[in-house]
Amino acid sequence: ILSSGRQIVTWGESDGLSPLDVINPQDQREPGVADLDDMKLAVWLSRLQLSVDAHSVELMVRHEGNYGLLVPPQADYSPFNAIMSQSSSMLPPTFIALLKEKEFRFAHQREGVSSKTQSVFLRYQYRGAGFDLGIYAASLLDTQGVIGPMDVSLFLTQDQIEITYDHPRYTLTGLTFATPLGNFLWKGEVVGAIDRPSNTGEGDINSLQVAEVDTLTIVSGLTYSGFADTTLSVEYQRGFLIGDAPSEPFFIPPNLEIIAMRAQRNFWRERFSAGLVLSMIAPQWASPSALHQPERGGLVRADLSYRLLDQLKLGVGYVHYLTGESFGPFFGLEEHDRLFAQLRWDFTIY
Repeated sequence: ILSSGRQIVTWGESDGLSPLDVINPQDQREPGVADLDDMKLAVWLSRLQLSVDAHSVELMVRHEGNYGLLVPPQADYSPFNAIMSQSSSMLPPTFIALLKEKEFRFAHQREGVSSKTQSVFLRYQYRGAGFDLGIYAASLLDTQGVIGPMDVSLFLTQDQIEITYDHPRYTLTGLTFATPLGNFLWKGEVVGAIDRPSNTGEGDINSLQVAEVDTLTIVSGLTYSGFADTTLSVEYQRGFLIGDAPSEPFFIPPNLEIIAMRAQRNFWRERFSAGLVLSMIAPQWASPSALHQPERGGLVRADLSYRLLDQLKLGVGYVHYLTGESFGPFFGLEEHDRLFAQLRWDFTIY
């Protein structure tokens, strides 16, 4: 099968914590509101897939440099607002006043379609009786990106300041498996990243540097479906740094612990459903505050949804942010909890 066009392709076996799911960028403007699958943005992919019985091999090329939609630096839900405020006490009052008059925005290098924006993905899958196996390899541009050096002198001469993300190339390898154990489904991923870029430096965003590191990330998850119409799942991710660490500390370490738990209950022939999600980045296991103050933040999300028609669904929910003590995606969101409503209509254009 050969196809080309704007597509969404999921890699990996884990439901939420998959370091292999790197093909599609994400819409991150409303953290915690949308489901993970709804956050993915379609990109131009060319795919060649060959299948024989339980075996399949897939070769993909992502043609465009598209890095998703980020929360603007000065928007309400941007963690950069908090880190700039935190750093402001170290700056002269006149310079702080000057910063408040500036407009900050994100810019990306290696955007669009060119010979420098091609990423290649290769996957082998075995779907057997009672056991699934996957082997992955990729040479890709880093979708997450790293923050490039900032010229502080521009703060004095320009009204609009760009925070530039670079997206260097690195190598990714992975192994996944899934197997049922009675009422449990056990899933796992082992992922290696070679020369992956990471920001180093702490405290001052203007002094960040970029280091290339090798990492090994392990994900293990269990899903329990022994209760009628109820699914319980937990996933745990832990990264390990291979080789020597950079001389400067990581801005956001690539080897953090992450845990995610989810409960889902369906009613009325699956027309009505209720869900609860807890996710924590770098939980502090030895601290009494571990469940409500993880080091790098997290969230608690509760939602209800009702399917009015097969293609039409109404939902409501609430998100509580765990802000954390160090910089992360939820840093500084102490007063940003959200009560939201959603109306979703799925349709096909032929």
